[in-house]
Amino acid sequence: MPPRKARGLPEDGLKLIEPPAFPMSSWSLDYDIAEGFAKGNAGAQPDGVGVIYYIEIPKSAFPCVLSTALTGFGEYSEEEFVLMLPEGQKVWAGRLPE
Repeated sequence: MPPRKARGLPEDGLKLIEPPAFPMSSWSLDYDIAEGFAKGNAGAQPDGVGVIYYIEIPKSAFPCVLSTALTGFGEYSEEEFVLMLPEGQKVWAGRLPE
């Protein structure tokens, strides 16, 4: 995430934000995998900042789950699933320590 967008996100906790996400976004059930992607994506941008997003999906939000590795889009080894987040959906976010 560009530093200007990551400004104000804590390194030692999480803050509730509306994420800069596409209508379909990839998520992992495994923190270590998500952290690896956050660090890798930060390195792909000039002066990028690694950011972790956290979301709890209740059973009632099942229609937001587009697919899993077992049903379509998604990589099984990454415990990946694809969400279609509704507009205005908030998630928890925190900066990775450098």
